[in-house]
Amino acid sequence: LALYEAGYVPARNTKNVLLKSLVSMLIATIMWFIMGFAFAFGSRGNAFIGNGNFTHINFEESQCTWATSCVICQLASTLFHGALAERTQPSAYAVLSVCVSGMIHPVAVHWLHDSSGWLHLGTATHGRGALDVSGA
Repeated sequence: LALYEAGYVPARNTKNVLLKSLVSMLIATIMWFIMGFAFAFGSRGNAFIGNGNFTHINFEESQCTWATSCVICQLASTLFHGALAERTQPSAYAVLSVCVSGMIHPVAVHWLHDSSGWLHLGTATHGRGALDVSGA
């Protein structure tokens, strides 16, 4: 994604785009480990947000789920990068990456994929819910 976006900006901004993409991936990985996975798939939670198991992940049970979800979180945190490529300072972009990968994406994942989420097909009101065909 970084190389794709770097092709659309002038040569003077190529380093900036590549650096922002790398920083975004690092931030997303750290935030997913610290709090994102717990907010998305926490054992104690409600229909809005998961809770529990912060920075404590039982990798024997959920290693594949964690890794796949982390990569999708990284992708979600870089989606807005193209719109902000030449318009923001790196520090502002880092703050936005923290917000997206630490709160916005994990909460949306909890709504759709956790069995207690309010948009989950099995628990939604009157059998209605949302179907996430991308697996995010």
